[in-house]
Amino acid sequence: MKEKKYSFKFIISRLVVIIMIFLMLWQIVFGFTSKIVVEKLGIKTDVTDMILGIKDTGLPEGVYKPAKTYVNWQLLYPDVNIFKDLSNQLNENNEKNDIVKKVNSISSAIKGINTKIKEMVKILSDNIIFSDYINQAGALYNATLNWEIPDYNNSMNIVSLGDGYFAYTIRNGDPTAFIDNVIDFKDFLDEYGIHLICGVAPRKVLESDTGVSGVVDYSAQLTKKLVGMLREKNIDTIDFSSYFDAEFEDPHEAFFKTDLHWKPETGLMAAGITAQHLNDNYNFDIDMSDFEKNKFRYDVYEKRILGSEGRKLTVAVAEPEDFTLIYPKEDFHFRVSVPDIKKEETGTFDVFYDYSQVLGNIEYYDRMAYESYMYGGNALWEIENLNCKNDKKVLILCDSFGRTFSPFFALGVKRLDVIDLRQFTGSLRTYIDSNKDFDAVIILYNTGSFGDKELKNFN
Repeated sequence: MKEKKYSFKFIISRLVVIIMIFLMLWQIVFGFTSKIVVEKLGIKTDVTDMILGIKDTGLPEGVYKPAKTYVNWQLLYPDVNIFKDLSNQLNENNEKNDIVKKVNSISSAIKGINTKIKEMVKILSDNIIFSDYINQAGALYNATLNWEIPDYNNSMNIVSLGDGYFAYTIRNGDPTAFIDNVIDFKDFLDEYGIHLICGVAPRKVLESDTGVSGVVDYSAQLTKKLVGMLREKNIDTIDFSSYFDAEFEDPHEAFFKTDLHWKPETGLMAAGITAQHLNDNYNFDIDMSDFEKNKFRYDVYEKRILGSEGRKLTVAVAEPEDFTLIYPKEDFHFRVSVPDIKKEETGTFDVFYDYSQVLGNIEYYDRMAYESYMYGGNALWEIENLNCKNDKKVLILCDSFGRTFSPFFALGVKRLDVIDLRQFTGSLRTYIDSNKDFDAVIILYNTGSFGDKELKNFN
């Protein structure tokens, strides 16, 4: 009987199918253990911890991450236009409304499924059984065979910049819709005599990154385009990339190697730049000595952060980095309110830090050091600087780059409110209308966020 031969293509295709099935089974085991065994049945053993990759946190007594609570921002700060929309809907044909509702329901369900699929793909490396052991095995494999990822990983949209730096790639885009909304928002603020400043935080990829910039990533080009268009429309704009070019011999150093964010030290620098800008252009009378580097203490946690890019690539490729919590040496006191985590506290600079993300045992896949600043993503922070000598009040609208910016900027003004529009579901204009005494509103987004639908309008 003639022996059947299999082609290389046949063998590879079968291996891929087997691996995909294996990964799906991993997901099922992980989900069953997490949702049924642990959450529903309340069974928590060393075996379930091993499957879920849970280890002893080693956190000091009393240190924990506060739970999120639901806040109905739409009820607290309703959009006045919503009542007009409701009135119009009530006057429409009931049958037509029923059809619209059904179509919207189906559309929402499809969007929900797509979102879940995308989320599952994004967190695959975090939600498979024995994830910690798999990553350790990958690191051993890397050390043994010197395996490296290609310059551009299309499946993850991650590019290697050399010297251990990795970056998510940004597609080219048209910021016209965003610019139009900023102009409309400025007109609204002008009615209250509130200044608008737009801060553009660059991404990690530089125009000098040949073979990457303008080829697979357009963040540098988009930054330049945004700044130019904003200034052309007479929107007061701070281009942080120009300061980074002057401050750093290699502007990559403003960012983490394995994470998309700028470092806390860079956030401090950006806060000082913004404070000086407000002094120069709007007579804010901020004490600039509060932003001098030597006025701060830098607590370094070695090998504490594996960023969002590093988590995707795993420790098989990406090297964990040091992480810094920064404190002013002067004894500042703040009163803060954060409804999302039921935080009402008066204290020193510690009020801004979630120590559960940096203390205890190192766990790159269960905790994220960057989230220690301002307790990760929350809809609203209301901050009062009890030591400030001026009476200035500022509202910051920001993405996650604002977390390592806002605490330091709070040193310079009497009152600082910080809103993340991705979390804040109420009406921004209703919020501003109820707090008419803002002196300035600062929009602070990184270049990759300007296309996000949550950030396109300021209603």
